[in-house]
Amino acid sequence: MSRSDPAARQDIELNYLQRIDNNAARALARIESPEYEDVDRTDSEAWGDFLLSLYFRNPRSVTYLRELVAQTDPERFADFESEYQTRRRPEDPPNLATLFETADQSFRDEAWASLFIRMLRSQRMAAQISQMRWAVIRSEVEIVVGDDPLLHSNGMNQHDSYLALPIGPDRYFIAANNQETINYLGQEAAAGRLARAFNRAQADQAVKRVFALKATHKLMLRKHLCAKPPAKGHRQSWLLPKA
Repeated sequence: MSRSDPAARQDIELNYLQRIDNNAARALARIESPEYEDVDRTDSEAWGDFLLSLYFRNPRSVTYLRELVAQTDPERFADFESEYQTRRRPEDPPNLATLFETADQSFRDEAWASLFIRMLRSQRMAAQISQMRWAVIRSEVEIVVGDDPLLHSNGMNQHDSYLALPIGPDRYFIAANNQETINYLGQEAAAGRLARAFNRAQADQAVKRVFALKATHKLMLRKHLCAKPPAKGHRQSWLLPKA
């Protein structure tokens, strides 16, 4: 059954995305609980998988992955050509480039789905996220959320690297490589500066839409909506907001 078939697409949703979302919802409920003092391995993995999925579950990344699959540059297939040759049947195309050039849409959909799931299973990125320090920070200013909501700084390997995700109209989930960064973001949130900086970032990074509870953000959204799209295949980086 092809991944382009509606039943197959639903299978991806149920087997991967819905499971990730359900596990993350349970983990977040415990993480936000006042009685919850430490993140256990189950919750860490569940919430880390969800954050990782947000790197790819947005309109911009989905489009990029589809374009990547559609490319037929022979250099793309160099690393996989030898494996293809060992598996190729007599009736198959002579090389991978020809296979993709002659493939129908159902084959491309299958390849895209396989690539998408492979990205969601990146153990290296998931491990990096789970090793960061985590915190929930409340905001004195209402938070908006865009259709590509995960904000991050300069990768995940720098001393001051962080991830930020709105998890409500008044709070962020923060993952950072050190406690000083979390403390600083907490101070900025208490002063109202964090939400203003991150709200602009949500608007700048959005593909099409930003959601807000109140109309007070209208002028900001009019100025910043989709204003700073990242280069194709990359994510926008946001430095720590300054006082």
